[in-house]
Amino acid sequence: SPDPILAALKSADARTRREAIVSLTRLGNVAHASALAPLLGDADPIVAHTAMQAMRRLDDGKISFSVIDDAGASPAQQAGAFHVLSVSHRTSVVDGLLARLAKTTDSSRRKPLLIALCRLSAVENPDWKGGSWGTRPDSRGPYFSLSEWSETKRINAALLAALSAAEAEEAKFLSAEFARHRIKPGDATAKLVKLAKTDASLVPTLAKQFAQQSE
Repeated sequence: SPDPILAALKSADARTRREAIVSLTRLGNVAHASALAPLLGDADPIVAHTAMQAMRRLDDGKISFSVIDDAGASPAQQAGAFHVLSVSHRTSVVDGLLARLAKTTDSSRRKPLLIALCRLSAVENPDWKGGSWGTRPDSRGPYFSLSEWSETKRINAALLAALSAAEAEEAKFLSAEFARHRIKPGDATAKLVKLAKTDASLVPTLAKQFAQQSE
């Protein structure tokens, strides 16, 4: 019976909560993902991180979406849920993120949605066999060798549309995220150059983006 483990999730002892998360994950029952969701915002960072890793294995996105849609969830809990979604390469997750982005106008709510979509725009290249990085290791992350997956084109199209329609603040934010995730700004480049003429703080980000392009 999982009952003793589920009860241990509410223990006052952080180590007990962590071990309960590990044990519940090893049972492999996806129905237990909802019991782990509150621990995404645990006061102990190790417990919260362990809960996030467990949710990556057990949650198909539904529980994480319920957390970010819950106005009563703590900021830490919602941040953990967004992190789970940002590494869940599922069509249903992309659908959910795009649907929420289309309905959201608040800047603080749009940013984590945009970050998650940027993170999902690529996967690690399955053909990379772990060869040497050479004398200058690539520490950019989150993937060493980027590769497209079935939703890459749809995600990038949505991100470029958001960038093209964005006001100055969001355009600046998106430009930085594009550079961080190695997403090419495409047709929105001219807009970013125009913004950089009036906002010099955008110049370093633009230079980084251009440095990553072949032409």
